[in-house]
Amino acid sequence: MKLPLKITLLVVGKPKKSFVREGVEIYLQRLKHYLVGVEVVAVKDSGLRNLGEALREEGRRLLKIIPPEAHVIVLDERGQEVSSVEFSAMLRQLAEEGKRHIFFVIGGAYGLAPEVKKRARQTLALSRLTLPHDLALLLVTEQIYRAMTIISGEGYHH
Repeated sequence: MKLPLKITLLVVGKPKKSFVREGVEIYLQRLKHYLVGVEVVAVKDSGLRNLGEALREEGRRLLKIIPPEAHVIVLDERGQEVSSVEFSAMLRQLAEEGKRHIFFVIGGAYGLAPEVKKRARQTLALSRLTLPHDLALLLVTEQIYRAMTIISGEGYHH
């Protein structure tokens, strides 16, 4: 079953670790079976040492990419925690509501600008732990894949 849904994983900074890049690519390939489109878009981190300036610059870069009609979900350790089954139900519901493009936004070393968080319709936590953005990208990609197997009634999630 292919959901009429495009998912963009929008992240500050490209993954530096090869095992993360490889893992993300494996799940992106598997997801093509389930989704109309799925992609990772990385914006360059600001490189600034000043927290406020860095967040503003990265926030501008992120917001410039997100189209007005997109459903934005921010990943943040202070967000709502959901199970894999709840996550899959959320994605299915968004598709049923006619949402066609979902952006999952992952911040860089300093997190996300308040403007980006404000743009989000939801804030989810992958964990209460603070995760490096590389690991967060890998985890959310795997969880999207897991959600698609749940929606399709396949056994991966057990």
